[in-house]
Amino acid sequence: MTTYTVLLAPDPSSGGYTLTAPALPGCVSQGETVDKCLDNAERVIRRYLDDRGGSGEPVCDPVVLRVLALASRDEAPQLHRAPFTRVLGPRAASGPADVR
Repeated sequence: MTTYTVLLAPDPSSGGYTLTAPALPGCVSQGETVDKCLDNAERVIRRYLDDRGGSGEPVCDPVVLRVLALASRDEAPQLHRAPFTRVLGPRAASGPADVR
């Protein structure tokens, strides 16, 4: 299982949120809500890891995202639950789970 720290911040230009993964260059996600941003990030990160694997096969190892907020609770009350961990996969019919 691999853990990546990701940074979640309000996006003043769109009114939504932006997530970046510093250890995964180019992995950026946006969404209107925190949950939508995280759902979009799951797809982006999975695709990045699948492409990086080079075999053409999906990477089936579980991935853990440690989500850190880049805003105060006053600036973005929707981020009140950060930091938290979100587990992605292994690829399965069920979706990701939040773990506190």
